[in-house]
Amino acid sequence: MSSNKSTAAPSSTYLRFQQAGEKALREKQFESAKRAFDHAFSRVSHDPNPDTSTLISILDLRLEARLKLGDLDAAVKDARTMIRYDRTDARGYLRCGQLARLKSDFAGAQTWYQQGLKNVPQHHEGYRKLASLSAKSIDKSAAPPNKCRDPLTVLPVEIIHMVYQYLDLQEATSCLRVSRLWRNSLLATYSIWDTFDLTGIKKPMIVRHLKACIRRLPNPPTTVRLNKLTPTARDHLSGYLRAHWDNTLEHLSVDLPHLLDLDSFRRSAPAVKSLHLGVQCPVDFKSVSDLLRSCNTLRYARFDAIIKGQQPWAPIHDDLCDESEKKKRQETPVLLTRLGLTAVSGPLQVDERFIDPSGLFHDFPNLEELQCTGFAFRGLDADLSKAKCLRQLTLRDCRPQHDLRLPSSLEVLICKETHCSPWSVPHPPPGFQQDAENVQTLFNLKVLQMDLVGRHLSRVLGLVRDSPSATLTRLDLSGSDMAPRHLSSLLAAGKLSQLTFLGLRDIDLVDEHVQSIAVGCPMLEHVEFSGLRITGVAIKEICMRTQIKELRLSACPRISADAIAWARAREITVVIQEPGRTQTSGRRVRYG
Repeated sequence: MSSNKSTAAPSSTYLRFQQAGEKALREKQFESAKRAFDHAFSRVSHDPNPDTSTLISILDLRLEARLKLGDLDAAVKDARTMIRYDRTDARGYLRCGQLARLKSDFAGAQTWYQQGLKNVPQHHEGYRKLASLSAKSIDKSAAPPNKCRDPLTVLPVEIIHMVYQYLDLQEATSCLRVSRLWRNSLLATYSIWDTFDLTGIKKPMIVRHLKACIRRLPNPPTTVRLNKLTPTARDHLSGYLRAHWDNTLEHLSVDLPHLLDLDSFRRSAPAVKSLHLGVQCPVDFKSVSDLLRSCNTLRYARFDAIIKGQQPWAPIHDDLCDESEKKKRQETPVLLTRLGLTAVSGPLQVDERFIDPSGLFHDFPNLEELQCTGFAFRGLDADLSKAKCLRQLTLRDCRPQHDLRLPSSLEVLICKETHCSPWSVPHPPPGFQQDAENVQTLFNLKVLQMDLVGRHLSRVLGLVRDSPSATLTRLDLSGSDMAPRHLSSLLAAGKLSQLTFLGLRDIDLVDEHVQSIAVGCPMLEHVEFSGLRITGVAIKEICMRTQIKELRLSACPRISADAIAWARAREITVVIQEPGRTQTSGRRVRYG
């Protein structure tokens, strides 16, 4: 007598649904096929003595329909159900391995094939197929990963052009050798032939080599960068620059003496957008102001060596301009957005070392970033109050006489004056009045880095405290005895609630001050302490109450090694820096 499990005839009603499903599968009506196989499987499974081979056949057909519909999870369930019905049938293992290979899981497919080879008899028709697929899956899992695809064939053209903007000339030239596709793409989009860059040479270039480089240029360049030329090559390039390149020049960076005459350059270079003169190119401040006022296309300017010249207290050169030129300048405002000025220290008196740029910034309504080094700024308050778009201001080694008149648009303020000895600024000229009655507010200030002492620090922090919307995210103070009092007032006003970076150096702070900082700055992530009298109690308090990730300490002898070990145990990066050493591996925080 045969077994009831395999010999009982199933109900013939399922055949109609199975045949309908197979027909729909051939006609690529996969949803209808799946529903028909569902009805067929339901009829067979409700039979008192269902045939396992018939059940597995219907499940195999339904799994095929699920694969066509993309329902992989349901297909996996059907494949495992096939194995549960009969472990000696190879069809369930074949389907499980197929689904694993579709997910690129060749190791998982190999596991299913090996399990099938153990349970399926060798005389079964699916045994050989299991052995063949098992060998192929071993080769696939042992093979190295596929070679990375060329980004030029994957990324959109707009992304490729954005990447090219971050490549300098040397990097772009190196990319030419990657492949023919890279070469054609770079030559078609990147301005390699429009750039004349000699900053990568190690020795001064002689005139013969310079002529060879110029001769190979197919068109006049739009970008020129120079820093090392022999005197003969410099004289040759100076004449060639005026004769052939001035009309097309857009970006110029020079660190060579006696190469450029600003007075003639501003008249012969109508399309220049950026200009950088290095420390070896000393220029007169009067020439700089004339260039900045007259060049309407200039967007970025940086002068690293400015010497003192004629400095009238009235706006520079306004008295020398006729009415037509003044009207033209008003109709075509200067588009300058970034400006960097550095005054050169001379061997004269201390007063002669500093230059007064009074009236220079009246004609720059679009100025966004200003960096000044070595200036007196007798009229600073009247100038910067007109810079309505100024976002970042950096003052180094400067001596403003009056309180800083800052625009409300300012977001980043950096003042460094510790490297300059005190000196007395002459009184302002007759007729100059400070607008002390004007109400000044800093609405958008986010970054403040100062080592000023006296009324300047009090003035700026008072503006931050009185602002209705200013909330600092980065604060860095150095060498001020009034810092504890100002910090307490800022904490009480809630201006440090979003602070993420705090740097305090050479300030008379104790544990109580740091504990109040920890309570008022819950978002703090990076802290730098130097020359403070705090102990490990303050360190533990600030680690527990804030979200600190990095702590840098220097010249804080009262902090014990146990407190440092406790902080490191909480997965906080603690860096101990020796006093007097330059920070070389610290985390750089970009702002501005």
